[in-house]
Order: sequence, then structure tokens, then C-alpha cells
Amino acid sequence: MFQKNLAARAAAISAKQFNGTASLDDWKRRRPVVHRQFMEMLGLDPLPARTPLRARIKGVFKGDGFRVENIVFESKPGLFVTGNLYLPEAAGVYPAIVYVSGHAPHPAGAKFGYQHHGKWFARHGFVAFVLDTIEFGEIPGIHHGTHNLEMWNWLSLGYNPTAVEVWNAMRALAYLETRREVDRTRAGITGRSGGGAVIWFTAAADDRFQVAAPVHGSWSIGPHVANDTVRENCDCIYFWNSYQLDLPSVGALIAPRPPMIVNATKDGAFPPSGYRPVHEDLKKIYALYRASEKLEAFEGETGHEDTPAYRKAANEWLNRWLRNDRSPYVEEALPAFPPERLTVLNGYPANAINEGLHRVFIPTARLETPVSLAAWKKRRSELLVSIQ
Repeated sequence: MFQKNLAARAAAISAKQFNGTASLDDWKRRRPVVHRQFMEMLGLDPLPARTPLRARIKGVFKGDGFRVENIVFESKPGLFVTGNLYLPEAAGVYPAIVYVSGHAPHPAGAKFGYQHHGKWFARHGFVAFVLDTIEFGEIPGIHHGTHNLEMWNWLSLGYNPTAVEVWNAMRALAYLETRREVDRTRAGITGRSGGGAVIWFTAAADDRFQVAAPVHGSWSIGPHVANDTVRENCDCIYFWNSYQLDLPSVGALIAPRPPMIVNATKDGAFPPSGYRPVHEDLKKIYALYRASEKLEAFEGETGHEDTPAYRKAANEWLNRWLRNDRSPYVEEALPAFPPERLTVLNGYPANAINEGLHRVFIPTARLETPVSLAAWKKRRSELLVSIQ
């Protein structure tokens, strides 16, 4: 009975996403409300302070037609983000790609398993920053708090690891904007699996990303609850849904910027029943913008795998919209770098907050005991305003 009730409630959320949105003006009136609700549910309203990044280049080496810089920055004081920056060999100014890795555990960080993406971008006219995730970074934190560890207090804290991944990607772009090799007017974001889900959220939160290509990370609430697909996924795939939004509403915040939705028909974590409705619902919003050509979807007949077909779909899309280049994707076999080449740090920073991030990322309320009747009356009026 409980599961049936959840499924019915989730189906109702999916069904009502764009009720009352019959025109572009309708959506434009509603959009600021949806954006505020979405950011609040992520735990990013208000956004953290844009403190100094303190970015450091810890190593530089050459590849075949590109070079790599091993970089660490602090998206907040003590929140260390490690990544590999892939740059074209020739001097110039290039569009930027932030690549958000999926759940790929490795001592050198999740970025180690996604190095082939960075290489392709750098060899084809992009500056690409391949980021580690919190959980599978050189300085690890936690993603699977409720999923694996029964950390139900995350709900009351208002914390979600998605917020940190979004913030880290936004700050990675801020770093790229300081580089002379980067064209600040052309930035895209892509990634797969958990990274694919984060792409949706980041592009919705930050319109500096002109193009998005989420790979194997798209879902909708109705079928995911009905089919118990949630058990397949990390906490970082979803937002705390106090305002009962579905992923198409998040995607609508990206419109009319161009997303390519890339998925696999045999993917148990993101099955067709979940991702196809996202595309169908978003068609309505892009039609209102008269920008239907800026929304496309691709699916392959595989499981949850990183194959050339998916890289082709995502990278051709990014190449088209960021470089006005429709050249066909060519897969290039390059030898993998050993872990030590891509490792950024040689030790654990003493001031790192990554491990206990859930305790400090979201500001907590400070309880103050009123010392007089006047102080209580003032506090009472503040509380009444806050709950209206």
C-alpha cells in the first residue's frame, strides 16, 4: 500500500509539470518561481560566497597534440576540488568544457577513468577541465549518505551532495574564465552517469553554460518511483523535492539553450521509461521558444556504458553549438596516462573539509535564547514572517 501511494503521488507530480503553461509568456512568468524553488531544494539558495579559488597548478605534461595541467582549487575555503585541465597544443583562444565525472572509483580520482574525454576535446579545439567528484576524488567525501549509510539527517540539514557538485562545476568555470586560453563567451558542460545528472542541475543553475550534453543521467519521478529505480541511484541524482518538481521543469530552466539528451535503452539506472518523458515534455517548452532545433535526444542499444556512440552524440552537439563545426566525430585511440601522471596532490591538506562536508556546506540556524520579553516579541514577529 505504501509503495502504491508513493507511485500515485509521483505520477501526479510528473503529470502536472507544465499545467497552466500554454504560452511562452506563461512560462516566463512561472520560470523565476521554479528557479528559486529548484535552487532552494538543491541547497544553493542563497549561493555560497565566491571566495578566492586559490587555484594551483601542481604539474604540467604533454600529450599527443595537447598538454595537461594538474590543478587543485578551493570552491569554498577548505573544499578542495582536483582535476585535469586539457589544452590544445597550439596557442589560441578556445571554447571551454567542464566535464563532470561519474562514479568511477580510483586512487587517482574519478577523473582518471574519463581522461579519454579530455584528450578528445583538447585535440579538437576545446579547453576541457575534467573534475573529480566528491566521493571519488583525491580528497574523498560522501555521496551515498542516505543510500548506503542511512544518514537521514541530511534531509533536515537541507543538504544534498548534488549541491556541492553543482557548486564545484560553477567554480570550475569561474577558474576557466581566468585563463587566457579560454573564450569566456563559449562554455559547455557534459559528463555521464552521476555526472550526467549533475549536468542538468548545473546548466539550470548557471546560464554561463551555453550548451549541455547530459549522458546517462536523465530521469523522471513517476516511473522512477513506480519501478523502484531509485534504489539503483546515488543521492546526488536527485534533489530534495519539497516543491514537487520533476526533471523536465529543471530542463525547462535551460531553455532555449541547446541540450543533447543521451541515454541507453538497457540502462538499469536510467531506463527509457524515465528518460523518454523528459525529452517529450521539454519539446513543449522549446516549441514555445520556437527553438525546437536546439533540443535533441539520442539513445543507443547498450547498458550503462561509456562507448563511442555516446561520445559521438554528445561531442558533435557541443562542437556544433560552441564551434559552429559539424565535422563528424572521429574516435582516436590514444594510450592511457598512468595514474601518477594525473594525480594532483601528494598529500592530504590539513584544512580540508571534504570528508565532513554535509555538516558545514549548508549554513545552520543559530539558536539564541531571548533575554527579555521585548527580545522574544521581536523574535516572535520574525518567526511569523518566515512561515507565511
